[in-house]
Amino acid sequence: MKSVMLVSSLLSLFSCVTYGQVYKGQVDFSKIPSATPHYQEEYTYDSTINVPAWNELKSGVHVSFASTDQLYFRTELPGLKFESVSLSETGWRGERLNAQILV
Repeated sequence: MKSVMLVSSLLSLFSCVTYGQVYKGQVDFSKIPSATPHYQEEYTYDSTINVPAWNELKSGVHVSFASTDQLYFRTELPGLKFESVSLSETGWRGERLNAQILV
């Protein structure tokens, strides 16, 4: 019985010594994918449908927070009733909250 315990402890010690070694690795930077600004290219064939709405809009930069449940076209007015200048969200601890900024 003692010999079985001795052999098992030696095997566990051997596995810790051989597989537990820490060494510095090297990374081949040519194999790392380069970061792109966005995962999709923007569509170039969209056009504005409601041109008078853009003409009635006051000049300047308009910024608002919006929910991620709805997507907005880049050439159309978002149709928000007001511009929200602050964001207030509630969630559980560890929960990820999302929002988008419309400019």
